[in-house]
Amino acid sequence: MAGQLLSYKDSLGLLAKSMRAEAQLRAREHLLNEVIEHTPVGLARVGPNLRITNGNSHLGSLLRTGPRTLLGSALSDYLPEEDLTRVLASFNARDRNAADTAEAESAARRGDGSQVWVHWSATAVRDPAGAIDYYLTMFEDVEAQHEAQQAAMANLAGLERLNRLKSEFVSMVSHEFRTALVGIQGFSEMMSDQDLPPADIKSFSRDINNDAQRLTRMITEMLDLDRMEAGRMTLHIGSVDVNEAVCAGVERARMVSARHVITTDLDPDLPRVSADSDRIVQVITNLLSNAIKYSPNGGEVVVTSRYSGNQVEITVRDHGIGIPPDFVDRLFGRYERYENEATSKIVGTGLGLAITRRIVEMHGGRIWVESTVGSGSAFHVTIPVGTNTEAGPTT
Repeated sequence: MAGQLLSYKDSLGLLAKSMRAEAQLRAREHLLNEVIEHTPVGLARVGPNLRITNGNSHLGSLLRTGPRTLLGSALSDYLPEEDLTRVLASFNARDRNAADTAEAESAARRGDGSQVWVHWSATAVRDPAGAIDYYLTMFEDVEAQHEAQQAAMANLAGLERLNRLKSEFVSMVSHEFRTALVGIQGFSEMMSDQDLPPADIKSFSRDINNDAQRLTRMITEMLDLDRMEAGRMTLHIGSVDVNEAVCAGVERARMVSARHVITTDLDPDLPRVSADSDRIVQVITNLLSNAIKYSPNGGEVVVTSRYSGNQVEITVRDHGIGIPPDFVDRLFGRYERYENEATSKIVGTGLGLAITRRIVEMHGGRIWVESTVGSGSAFHVTIPVGTNTEAGPTT
């Protein structure tokens, strides 16, 4: 009888111990679920069939998917198939020595159709036999880091490209300087050392003057752009007749090239603008010089002026080689020169259009180009009639 009573007491003790163990297990499970639910990254349990069997709310927020949609959905609904294949290929269902964790960065598809970059990992949880029971996956939003990395790479590429353009520019300017100086030196030595007829002296003097003007133009362009970008360029604002500025630029261009026919179509009722007269002439001269350079076979260049929407618009249109669409956006950048077989011998620093754009913008205006390869280009400049641009250093 006493033995039976002891056995009964032992049973009650074992039962109480078992109940305490189950309570502790449930408490630990509850704590674990709380930790999983409130962890600041997305967590999910994924079956061997790669379908989500459980996931926390942070994962639903990250993927912008409700709990009912998330549970039972496939990982391939959110992650690219190639990334899944690459990551899960490192696991072997029966090999205990196979990798237990693998990770990747992917552009995840969200439930609302948007995209977010995530860093995700999968850890294989195996049963006693070594087979994969399920995967524990973790997802972290790295969109900001990815954008920063892309921006840094783009900036680096831009700096490398600018450095290359600058090196090409220095090489080209050095070549042009040497060429001009060799001409000046050679012609001047011939004039000083030889008895030449007046016609030859006049011809050599003209060549020396042309080379000197090339040097002056290159130096002026480099100094102008440097002053503009440093905010030290001074505008002398006054009332400007744009048609007069156009005519002044056209006269200069006609003296440069006898192969081109430069015509004008000017609005006689054009209002005056508040601007720097010399700089407006410089804009027109630069655009005409560009039109002449890139019309190597000659032809007509037309300059028009119009008044529309409280703005004066100047257009310089040529029938030259044109500009490819992929180069148009780069055309007004520093050191940029469009080159092909037809333009390989064209002399220039690649600064003229950059300077032109800065002058136009300093006046509150806008410049753009319309071009078709093989048919020519049209450069448009607008200057507001009521601009508030003031004289003094620009910023």
